[in-house]
Amino acid sequence: GLDVVTSSRNRKELFIYAINHRMPLDAPASQVGADSVVEIFKTTIGSKDVTHLKTVEDPSVIISPNDLVGSPDGKSFYFTNDNGVKLPSPYSPFINPKTSSVGYCHVEKGCKIALANTVSSNGIAGAPNGTLYVASTAGGFVTFLEKQSDNSLVVSDTVNVGYALDNLSVDADGQLWLAVIPHVMKIMNYMLKDNTSKSPSIVSRVSINTGVNSFYGEKYRVENVFEDDGTVMSGLTTAAYDSKRHKLFMHGISSPALVVCKI
Repeated sequence: GLDVVTSSRNRKELFIYAINHRMPLDAPASQVGADSVVEIFKTTIGSKDVTHLKTVEDPSVIISPNDLVGSPDGKSFYFTNDNGVKLPSPYSPFINPKTSSVGYCHVEKGCKIALANTVSSNGIAGAPNGTLYVASTAGGFVTFLEKQSDNSLVVSDTVNVGYALDNLSVDADGQLWLAVIPHVMKIMNYMLKDNTSKSPSIVSRVSINTGVNSFYGEKYRVENVFEDDGTVMSGLTTAAYDSKRHKLFMHGISSPALVVCKI
């Protein structure tokens, strides 16, 4: 997981938040899992230099971090634990889906679990109004979360997609983009056994429903913007849309290339 955030103090300054799955010192990672931490860096637009600011670590809270959302002050972030243990099975999001969580860390105040017992939490993204979106892999839905005064989170809404989800992103217009996995077993085979096989991919867009059916309680519109059988985009896990240039960027954890579509 990685997030790049414009500083609230200087619009030319950027903070980079990155999950670092370090090698453990006391035993092989294959036996005890990674020693996962979050690294915070600072840079400026156009610069070739990056300054390391802080390593944030708390093994009791940063357990199995998947994705994160940083703050514009360079001091805090929310993140997803996709599992409740450091050495999960690749199939654990489906076998033990309610062991995931959303955590919060502040460089001066420490870390805490902001929302426990979530359903296979994966990607996380933030809206301009402060709402957080979390994708559920096994549940096939997106959870809307609102921040509380103590930095805990409460669920305000959900949007059902019906397929497994991985990462998500928010474009400049505030629309939510989802990397959708229509065939879970095919992507598991693609990632773990045969990366020459085809893994179908879908990118969905979530927006406020302004149609007639919004009157009947359908607050959000979910539409498939990109669908492929794996010939063009195989093993999709990430999708991001540039609303100014009208380009959709897609990639996957085992994909051989970045795919760009004009939309």
